[in-house]
Amino acid sequence: DSEEDLYVIYSLTSGVDWKDFESFSMLIRSDTFEACYMEIVGMDSGQYYNSDFNMNSSWTRIGKSFSSINSDEGNMTENPMGAENVRIQFIFAIPRISIQRALRKDGILDFSIDLDQMILE
Repeated sequence: DSEEDLYVIYSLTSGVDWKDFESFSMLIRSDTFEACYMEIVGMDSGQYYNSDFNMNSSWTRIGKSFSSINSDEGNMTENPMGAENVRIQFIFAIPRISIQRALRKDGILDFSIDLDQMILE
């Protein structure tokens, strides 16, 4: 019965230099999650950007221009990422109704997250 939010974090790294691109896109779907908070971090430079998006149970194409991915210093178009060692984190808030349903059932929360066709353009 905690009032704290619970999250699932999916993290991956990219060995591609992002400075020559203008947008990021991917296909995503989930049977549980409806929204995602995305963090992009230049591991060598310390540059940090974030954005969010909505999704559903059918495949959804998410397209983010770098001008819509923000940091405290501006967006990725104004302040380009100049690192090849990039970490991307997808942070999914677990809906409270899903947690309550799992607790009433057997205490196990089953979910799926599918990512495909991650493309820098």
